[in-house]
Amino acid sequence: MTRINILIDVHPPEDFELDIAVRQVDHSDDRHEKLRSIVSMPTEAYLWIPEDAITFTPPLSDLVYGDGRALLAITTTHDRPAFWLVRIDSRWDIGRPSMRVPADAPHMSEFIDFIVANLESEFGNGAPGHHDDQEEDERDPYPAIWDQDGVSWSWHDWPVEAGPVEPHPYWPYTTIAAQ
Repeated sequence: MTRINILIDVHPPEDFELDIAVRQVDHSDDRHEKLRSIVSMPTEAYLWIPEDAITFTPPLSDLVYGDGRALLAITTTHDRPAFWLVRIDSRWDIGRPSMRVPADAPHMSEFIDFIVANLESEFGNGAPGHHDDQEEDERDPYPAIWDQDGVSWSWHDWPVEAGPVEPHPYWPYTTIAAQ
């Protein structure tokens, strides 16, 4: 049985249960657009050694999960160190040990497949040969997402410039202050 409280057409995996609100923001959402203007800037990062650094512009998803007060960076095995940014519920446990996380806090692993499927809908499927006119090893460039061999995630501080922030309730990061 699928329990999902959504305000838009999203695509949960089969046998998926989700009991959170998911909403799509538009460009009239000043808070979201301010965040986008700060975080969606050319970024240089590397995976193993500085000589292999790449420059990319992390996109901010227009889907907001739960209260949307925390910022999460998601990357894939094929696209790292590039990442996508997603606003998620500040009460979720993302998997790092912390004595402050309530035992009943929803865990990020419950939502990641759903979020990645929505990132694919939003930014495209980057798997090689996905389109009929592509060669078998040709793929759409980032920010199209290729998640075949796994994803990982981590907190991303909410920038102070994007509005008033406060400490995250469980982790040593900042979230946007409640309105």
